[in-house]
Amino acid sequence: MTGAFVAEKSILFLFHAMNELAERRIVPETKQLPEATKAKPDFESSLVYAFNLVSDVSEKLKSERLARAGQIRESWQLGSSSGPVSGFHPRKAKGLPRSSCIMADPFLFEHQGQQWVFFEAMNAEDINGRIEVARLEGDCLTEPVTALKCTYHLSFPFVFRAGDSIFMMPETQAAKRLEIWRCTKFPEEWELHATAFEGQYLADSSMYLGDDGRWWLITNLSDHFAFQDHSSELYLFEVDGPDLKTIKPHPKNPVVFGSDCARNAGAIIRQGDRLFRPSQNNSHGVYGFGLNLMEIIKLDETEYEERFIRQFTPKDRPGVKGMHHLSVAGGQIVMDWSSAE
Repeated sequence: MTGAFVAEKSILFLFHAMNELAERRIVPETKQLPEATKAKPDFESSLVYAFNLVSDVSEKLKSERLARAGQIRESWQLGSSSGPVSGFHPRKAKGLPRSSCIMADPFLFEHQGQQWVFFEAMNAEDINGRIEVARLEGDCLTEPVTALKCTYHLSFPFVFRAGDSIFMMPETQAAKRLEIWRCTKFPEEWELHATAFEGQYLADSSMYLGDDGRWWLITNLSDHFAFQDHSSELYLFEVDGPDLKTIKPHPKNPVVFGSDCARNAGAIIRQGDRLFRPSQNNSHGVYGFGLNLMEIIKLDETEYEERFIRQFTPKDRPGVKGMHHLSVAGGQIVMDWSSAE
């Protein structure tokens, strides 16, 4: 499976490189690979790799057994901070009270002068995640209520306004499509408004309305059922808004490569005339290992460019195992982090 995965991803990298060469009309100088890169791994290296692989798989199976028995070993919780995102540091965040053993993917949303937090919630006995919402009051959350629950797993509840309506675009890859829900009674009643990408697997999707009136869908798309890798590539689509009747792929797709920065960790953040994209760092073999702040330099119908600004890892908040989401609204910041229990 590892070999097949590498082969599939190599094709994407090859096409990307060929497109770059076609545009620039520059042929790179051919270099002879050093002998060391051609050598096959020795028996000892292969044995170490096999041992680590078996250990990782055993640990994952053990965690799943404990979860089914109601003894989750790893949990996610929420934290809050304030100030500009450019000055944010995870150490400053204060933990918010728990209502579930897993509280993750928080999104801030301002409504009628109040801050609300939508998030993924799960308990040990749950099969699928649901979306809960609570009002943020200082460093506390009010008693959460269920905003959306389906027969399939829900997470990453991106909530946004379009015109006079409020919409939610949760992650619904378990339903093999992208869904947008419209709020009929804030914050706990929603109706299905639009669907797209039928039969496809999209993760951690958000939308952004540019100053020029263009709507952009930013998502992590996986084309392979077996691998389900959503951490390696970021895709961009120009859309007509929450109706999703018109979807135009960006010519640079996938616009970002790399498990260290491709996967979304929240919605695009505007600070003055600057745009930031929170992204996940999944390059250490650990999902949700760390967070990045990427600044978007170009975003239009022909170009997409971003640059790395800052990175946060568990060492920036001692005692946590990982962190993978960040949301900003009205000078308030919320994030999540995991810890072993």
